[in-house]
Amino acid sequence: MSIAPVTPIGSLEISADDPELDDIRLMRASEFAALAGVAQSTLHRWDADGVGPVRLRLAGSTIRYREADVRAFIEESAKDAVAAREARAELRAVTS
Repeated sequence: MSIAPVTPIGSLEISADDPELDDIRLMRASEFAALAGVAQSTLHRWDADGVGPVRLRLAGSTIRYREADVRAFIEESAKDAVAAREARAELRAVTS
């Protein structure tokens, strides 16, 4: 049985732009709020209401969000907004 060689961590070449890191890249609450166009207090309310991506509590009081989850949440919210707008337009057309 052969064992694969181990690559020392210091020799790993990782770029922050590496697309393979998308699932593990983390965002601060301020970055999430800016990307979503909301106040950080809105993020706190969403979290209390069980809305939005799961927040990760790291060491101490450090809170982070997975970037992939944040982007998926924003995309889904945009789709929901478009669907709601279309439903309202259809309702107005039927009742007019």
